Amino acid sequence: MTLFIAEIVGGLFIGFIWLNYLRQLDLFHTESWKYLLLVFAAGMLTPLFVLAVGPYVDATGFNLNGNWLNDFLYSVFGIGFIEEVAKILPILIAMMIFRVADEPIDYLIFASASALGFATTENIMYFHTHGSEIMVSRAILSALGHMVDTSTVAYAFVVLKFRKENRFLLFGFFLLTAALMHGIYDFFLISNILGPLGLVATILAYFVFIEIWATMNNNALNNSPHFSKHRVFNGPRIQKELLIYFGILIAYQSIITFFKFDLGTVAVNLIIIILMNLFILMVVSLRISRMKLVPGRWNKILIRFPFSVEMGSGIPHFRVHGESFEEFEINSYMGHEFYIIPFSRKSKLNRKHKGFMEDKLFLLNDETYYKVRLEQPLPPMAGFQNDVVLLRARIKGAKTTSKGNPICLFLLMHENQQPGAMTRLKDLGFVEQVYLEKIASE
Repeated sequence: MTLFIAEIVGGLFIGFIWLNYLRQLDLFHTESWKYLLLVFAAGMLTPLFVLAVGPYVDATGFNLNGNWLNDFLYSVFGIGFIEEVAKILPILIAMMIFRVADEPIDYLIFASASALGFATTENIMYFHTHGSEIMVSRAILSALGHMVDTSTVAYAFVVLKFRKENRFLLFGFFLLTAALMHGIYDFFLISNILGPLGLVATILAYFVFIEIWATMNNNALNNSPHFSKHRVFNGPRIQKELLIYFGILIAYQSIITFFKFDLGTVAVNLIIIILMNLFILMVVSLRISRMKLVPGRWNKILIRFPFSVEMGSGIPHFRVHGESFEEFEINSYMGHEFYIIPFSRKSKLNRKHKGFMEDKLFLLNDETYYKVRLEQPLPPMAGFQNDVVLLRARIKGAKTTSKGNPICLFLLMHENQQPGAMTRLKDLGFVEQVYLEKIASE
């Protein structure tokens, strides 16, 4: 009984990890914990729907039989389709009763909360049946996998309501897509068609689905009616929190394993966690904490991994997709006066300048620049504006000073230049590197 309670606690803690992330994902108009938890609780009951429908499916004779095509179709329709229908029901109820979904991301967040409730009940059952040693793996793969699939169904509402696409049977298309994603994930685990490589195929498919989910979330945030250039994702903090919580979960699983078995089993279990889950956790936590927020932008959903390996000077370079430019610090200056301070004693600026950050611009390839109006214009410079400048956060090397002040490139615009979508860094006049300092309130 004590072990079962510990497994329940573990399952609920996994739910908390992802619910906490969902709250941070709701960047512009955060919904109440009350509604999120209600949908999560309703999601915990949705396995009852699956259990109720299961006997009727079995009665048709449609079941796993070892034939790869039959097993694939069963994974998609006998498992994926039924579970996705079950998990979307709390969203439909929430839309009809609460009417709290007023921006695109709300649909994906509530869908994820419902799926997370389903996954929590399923996880507790799996921990009790197969042992708590799978706790970390289920938290990374299964819980998030359920969230991704059900968000795909909910993305139909986002497209219909906010992109104004009234294509016939759009909801059915996204529901079948979610069932297919769910089925592919399960099929390679169930089928022996690839032998021991089945798990590898599942993980590769999972990576593709994570990239799709990150793009859907990014699109939803881009098209929020509450969009504000003053708000950005604090990616490093979000990733750090996820890693801390998973560290706690690993420790918790190890404690349960120790009391259930012995120290040797704990050591073996930790090695398995490191070999199988650490790389996945690092990639996923980095990808889902990177959002490039561009107002009104609908990014194309691509079938690709969330990472790529690029060759630079003959040396492979591993890169996770998403916005790697850490703009949280510099973005906190939006709408404020501050000091621009030269790094070099041989500065061309000669002294610090006071400026007001009045806008954020997205130039070529959506590179982010900040438009700053200087309190006192610079000395006249032939061919350049001297009262309005652009700042761009440093991308390579140290991003901030030892005191946390953002380091930037100080750039001049040509006379009468209005930076647009095709403006490049070389189209601007580079002066020098500077750092920003907030003005202490009196």
